[in-house]
Amino acid sequence: MTKQARNILTLAAYVGFQLITQFGIAIIAINRPPLSQMYSDYAVLIIVSTLLLDGLLIFFQKPTKESIQQTVKNWKSILKKIGGGLLLAAGFILVEGLISLISAPQANSITQNAATTIHHQFWFILIPLLLLPIAEEIVFRKAAVSVLQDKLHLNLLVASGLSVCGFAFAHYLIAGQFLIYLIMGLYMQLIYNKWRSLPLNILTHTTINTWPLIILLLSH
Repeated sequence: MTKQARNILTLAAYVGFQLITQFGIAIIAINRPPLSQMYSDYAVLIIVSTLLLDGLLIFFQKPTKESIQQTVKNWKSILKKIGGGLLLAAGFILVEGLISLISAPQANSITQNAATTIHHQFWFILIPLLLLPIAEEIVFRKAAVSVLQDKLHLNLLVASGLSVCGFAFAHYLIAGQFLIYLIMGLYMQLIYNKWRSLPLNILTHTTINTWPLIILLLSH
């Protein structure tokens, strides 16, 4: 299988995952089971489907030994990026708070919903801290940019910009927020363009998701 085919299959798998998951969530909402059962069904659906997605993406986009070794050697850079991730996450909380004040009650948050669900099903914490960072970094940081460059012959800057917008739009469809995820997507894309290390991006993405999630869990 060629590199282009793997990238296209990666994007197709992600789109299929989104369609299947959203359809499943809609079915659960329509049936309106008891709240605790709905949380349980929702968590099982997301975790199982995301595990399948991550399995497919890791199969399509196998990380090279060189990429992993480079990440381990650059531990100082990892700490620096993680520190930046913590600062950026703090900025996300501030921006999200301002957006919520302006647009409440319409404003919605993936992190807030995740925090509520985790209180009912604690193992749901695997989704924002492990499963989604793996899937999203493979899809948006590697596969999407590669397809835009190889198929549409766009330069790296334009391809990266479109991928960042796609990342923000995908989260907008679910969370109703665009600016926060546009900033996050830009930050993650800059890291990947400089270091070309998926493990580093996944680790930084996880750190960014952890910071606001901990605060929301403590506030509930």
